[in-house]
Amino acid sequence: MTLPIPVAPPAWPARFLLVGAGLAVGAFSAGYAFNQEWATKTWPWPDGDFSHIFFGSILAAIAAIGVWVGAVGEWGALKTGGLSLFVLFGGCSIYLFIRAADGHDVGYAIVFAAVAGAGAALGLAFRKVPIADRRLMPVPVRASFVGVVALLVTAGALLLARVQIFPWAVDVRTSVMFGCISLGSASYFASSLLSPTWHSARGGLVAVLAYDLVLFPRYVVWRGATDASGYPSPTDAAHLAVFIVFVSVTGLLAIYYLFIGRATRGWSVERQR
Repeated sequence: MTLPIPVAPPAWPARFLLVGAGLAVGAFSAGYAFNQEWATKTWPWPDGDFSHIFFGSILAAIAAIGVWVGAVGEWGALKTGGLSLFVLFGGCSIYLFIRAADGHDVGYAIVFAAVAGAGAALGLAFRKVPIADRRLMPVPVRASFVGVVALLVTAGALLLARVQIFPWAVDVRTSVMFGCISLGSASYFASSLLSPTWHSARGGLVAVLAYDLVLFPRYVVWRGATDASGYPSPTDAAHLAVFIVFVSVTGLLAIYYLFIGRATRGWSVERQR
């Protein structure tokens, strides 16, 4: 049985549903970012505050894309988002199912697999829906996406190998999960490069800005704060400097093209005539 392929933008109720789903994910993002137990208990094991905040930033990026697509109706972007969800949560679920063989994290493995399945269904359902706004992706954005993909793939490989690359201590189990998350994120930007239109890029920049807004205050402004779970604060100066540079550069790039650049700051879909 094949999934139906939308040939026209879904009706307004679908847009409200997508925005609502994005806001719900955003609520979990805030819960993780502020280390609220109701949110962090959805993570498979007890973990440190800083790792919770990092996962909160990933959820913020996912939420931002959902809200953006629902708000403007750029349905062609959902295939890229669906692919990313499939890779991200699919990789995590495989690791959790491996652990489940020893009796660990069975319920979490099923939930992560369900989210991966939903991402796959989303990507398949919208795989033939084109990006409506056909303006070209600016060259600096395209170049930055190439760099982001290379960085995320490298980081993903190191994290899967349980190499400590964050400026704070990361549980070895969490390192594998974050490796899958990095590869899932890389798949989003790589897929965007295959269709180098502006609205293929806008979703990535919206996600980057949401990610940075969660991380920047804690790791730059309040980086001396302590971790209530016993993990040390970010003290690795070299890794912290790289982290801050990455967050700062990507954040400034997103702010310029989303809100300042005359050719790209308009948020409505510009359809070809």
